[in-house]
Amino acid sequence: MSTYPSRPSLCILGVAAALASGCATTLHASDEGGGTRLGSLAADEGASHVVDPAVFDEPVSERIPIPGSDFVRGRARVVVRAPIERVRATLYDFKSYPEFMPYWDTARVVGKKPDGAHEVYMSVKLLYGALRLWARLDFPKPTLVDGVEVIEERYVEGNLKELQGRWQLRAIDADRCEVTVEVLMLPKMPLPLELVNNCQEDGARMLVDAVRLRAEGRDDG
Repeated sequence: MSTYPSRPSLCILGVAAALASGCATTLHASDEGGGTRLGSLAADEGASHVVDPAVFDEPVSERIPIPGSDFVRGRARVVVRAPIERVRATLYDFKSYPEFMPYWDTARVVGKKPDGAHEVYMSVKLLYGALRLWARLDFPKPTLVDGVEVIEERYVEGNLKELQGRWQLRAIDADRCEVTVEVLMLPKMPLPLELVNNCQEDGARMLVDAVRLRAEGRDDG
């Protein structure tokens, strides 16, 4: 099994603990009523930054404020020492997600759209299986934006209030690829605002690190 940073693991355990204690979330007034007021990832930067590959041998993460909201998105990036083709194949290897994605329980393709997008059902388990979060997503083919492959996930249904995700892949050379992910996941149940925001950044960092280790063959999967 892979080893993941302790902070993300504690963050997810903290979410489960907050669920059990019934803590309340402090919402900005403009957030009430659903994710349609939180904007979309497509409205943000379209391409990954050009970076010094040596700086991102380990995941680097940050919070992206959402205008008009108290929530943030999480963004993380890392340089993967593998060809972009292998990284892309790792992202589309849905059935293997439980082998290398932390806390993943199920991931399977349930259909395909006329535009080539995969319809994917995914779930994660917390509290030793007592809590399951699930979603059905459209996972489209990559689009090329200024030399960067962009994969914009579309949330269809699930037991979450909002779920957004965007992957960006940029080939540095034949053997290295810069990977960036930006995520927003809001549960339907009330949780402390700071805990929810922490999990955006920590979750993004976990995702890029899991993909990095898998694509480099270092995940023990």
